[in-house]
Amino acid sequence: MRAELIKGGIHVTTVFPGLMRTGSHVNATFKGRHRIEYALFSISDTLPLFSTSAEYAARQIISAVRHGDPEVVVGLSAKMAVWMHGMGLGLFADLGCLLNRLLPSSGGIQTQVISGRESPSWLSPSILTSLSDAVWARHNEMAPYFQEGNGLS
Repeated sequence: MRAELIKGGIHVTTVFPGLMRTGSHVNATFKGRHRIEYALFSISDTLPLFSTSAEYAARQIISAVRHGDPEVVVGLSAKMAVWMHGMGLGLFADLGCLLNRLLPSSGGIQTQVISGRESPSWLSPSILTSLSDAVWARHNEMAPYFQEGNGLS
């Protein structure tokens, strides 16, 4: 697309986003073993080395677009994925298969859909999810889900 549109003065920047702390874990939906799935998602979404703040990502993307960069890779997790893909598609695909085996097996609530806020466990919310929980509380207009009355206090 970039090659076709550049002759018309239109620059295209492809964004490769990694994990970002957006607060979406609370409103995301889960089925199957929803408590385990939610815990994995909310924890991976908050790890400082593998996730980045949405504000930082926005600054990186805006800068790339302003400069007319052909692409921008945001965050360490995305940079690692791009690097692994560059090392060989087979290695990247094999890692995806390995990660898939580590995910929770089927079972649980099956086809019913439950939100993250309805899937608390001893892992989430916890200190492990505090960065993403803070983002959620800051960006949403609903009271934090870890208040008294939800069975976690």
